Amino acid sequence: MPKNVSWNDLSDQLKHKCIGKMDFVTRVMLRSTSRNERKLVDRHKNRFEFVRIEEINGFPIGGVTVIPFSENSNGKSIIKKQAIHLECENLNFHRFTLLPFLNFALKTGKIGRLALDISDEGLLQEVAKAVFKTENSKNWNDFSNELKLKIIENMDFKTRSFFRQTDRSNKNLVDSLPIFIDFIQFTGNSMKNSKLCTEFSFKIDNLRQPKTFRFNKKSEFRRKILPMLLYLLKIGIIDLFFCHYVPELIDELIGMFYRWETQKFKIRHLDFVVSRRAMFWFVRNCNEKILEHFETAADPFIDFPIDNLLTFPTVHNARKIEIHESFKIEILYAIIEKWIEIDASTGSTVIVYKPGNYYEISCRFEDRVIYETPNEKVLLTTNNPKKQIEIQIKHQDNFDYFDSVTCQIVEI
Repeated sequence: MPKNVSWNDLSDQLKHKCIGKMDFVTRVMLRSTSRNERKLVDRHKNRFEFVRIEEINGFPIGGVTVIPFSENSNGKSIIKKQAIHLECENLNFHRFTLLPFLNFALKTGKIGRLALDISDEGLLQEVAKAVFKTENSKNWNDFSNELKLKIIENMDFKTRSFFRQTDRSNKNLVDSLPIFIDFIQFTGNSMKNSKLCTEFSFKIDNLRQPKTFRFNKKSEFRRKILPMLLYLLKIGIIDLFFCHYVPELIDELIGMFYRWETQKFKIRHLDFVVSRRAMFWFVRNCNEKILEHFETAADPFIDFPIDNLLTFPTVHNARKIEIHESFKIEILYAIIEKWIEIDASTGSTVIVYKPGNYYEISCRFEDRVIYETPNEKVLLTTNNPKKQIEIQIKHQDNFDYFDSVTCQIVEI
């Protein structure tokens, strides 16, 4: 070989052998000399003990620190003591030096430990996505479903909503992961452009503020609210579903899906005071293993369908039932008799507001009364010798009518 041979005179095969012996810093310097050298260097993998990406000087990615591995004479990996740290102070350095260096490190590196100090959640996910790429991965579609699900788990609600619209497979992945929702709420008497309107709002546990939409036309409901509502009902684990004073819009929803087979909604507390048809639809489609608290209100001018309502396990197995504005003691009778029939679990509670008077309860269950404190408390036997029903009366007036009655299954 001639003595004055240069690097450019070497074959690509020999260059690869030389690059394989270079440390990380030398590779970085070599790849900046020409496009051909950059391609050669990028075909070699690097190993890092530690990589840190941090927000500095107002730049979301303003500092990068890497600690590469090197090998000793015995071929064993050791940590190179000197760390490589880049910190940008101006836009040119950030654009032409730091970001290319970071892209090169993430593209070719195997990272032992990673630290991300980035406040922007979207950027944080993008960097994490780049780090988690496998050796043969080129884009999102090359990721395994397990890796995709881990990334989706860390997305906020807005990102998930946009991402599920990209294609059907991504939609199925996003919808397979639950979202914990503090509440979904429909209320009336809100204002929009100085006019009365309906308000739809929901709050997800990782959102600081609830999302609120106001509308006064059914077309707005179908176009904007309905797709969002169905998505939340499909994937959400919902602490409270609250719906008052908007019967027309809820009937619009139920009318579209009343005969459809839907998956069971994961609602813990259902507070529903609108049309009876809609209430039965929600009760039938709630998961009875998750619904703990059912709350509604009777109408003093219309018979309350308590017998039909108690045919649903979601209702008679709920840990707590509340019925407001009852005005009819028969509602309480039906629930107590259903409890006795199914041997309801200990701790089951029902609160009925404005139901009647004390004397009527004592007469109805005269053969089951084992203890009573006038105007305060009654104990009833059940068919299970280990359980009793405790009835507590609150705020009784001079005519023996009271504001509420609380019944609970207690263990002897």
